[in-house]
Amino acid sequence: MKGDYMVTEKQIETIIAANYENCLESLEQISKMLKYSTRFHNYDKIGESLYKKNKPKTPDMIFVLNDTLFLVEFKSGRIEGIKKKCDARNSGDECQYVKWDIKLKAIEGGFIVLQKLLLVYVGNIDLLNLVELKKAYILVYDAGKNPGKVKGSIRFHNQMNANRVRFGLNIYKKIFFHHVYTYTKEYFENWLKGHSLINHEEKCES
Repeated sequence: MKGDYMVTEKQIETIIAANYENCLESLEQISKMLKYSTRFHNYDKIGESLYKKNKPKTPDMIFVLNDTLFLVEFKSGRIEGIKKKCDARNSGDECQYVKWDIKLKAIEGGFIVLQKLLLVYVGNIDLLNLVELKKAYILVYDAGKNPGKVKGSIRFHNQMNANRVRFGLNIYKKIFFHHVYTYTKEYFENWLKGHSLINHEEKCES
C-alpha cells in the first residue's frame, strides 16, 4: 500500500534497544530455567507496554541475531493439550501433546504485537514486509517432563537434533516463520553459548 514503510530486522532491534531498556531482564528472570545474568528483552513486558488491556499472547523473549528476529518461549512444565493418535505405533514416532497457548504466542507475538510495535515507532508497515521479515520461533522445554516414546540413544539423538520440531509447531515453518525449533533447555543453553550470547562467567550461583 502506498505510504507504508519498510523495515529490516536490524531496524527492529534498534527500535527495541532505544525504547525498551526497562524491559531488559536477566535470562534467569525471563526463563526461570537457565540461570544466567545476561540480559535480554522481555517480550511479554514490551507487549504489556503496547496494550494497556487485552494484550495478545507473546513469547517470553525477543532478540536479533545474524539478521534474524528470534522469538523464544520457555515451558518448564508438561506441555499438555490434544493427544494425537500415532498412525504407526511401532515406528518410533511419538504421540504429540499440543498446547494451543504456544501456538498463539508464536502467531500473535510474531505478527499482531510486532505490527503494533512498528506502527507506534515507524508507521504503517506493508503486510508483505511483515511476513517476509526473517523470523524464527524457538520453544524451549524440559525434556524430563515432556519425554518422547523413543528411548535410549535414539531418543537423546532426536532431542538434540535441531531439525526435529515437536508439539505440532512444524506447520508454521516456512509459512509464518523462516525457522521453527523445539529445543531442550540443555540444547538451548549450548546454542546460546555457541553464538557467544552467554558464557560460563555469567552463570548465576545456585
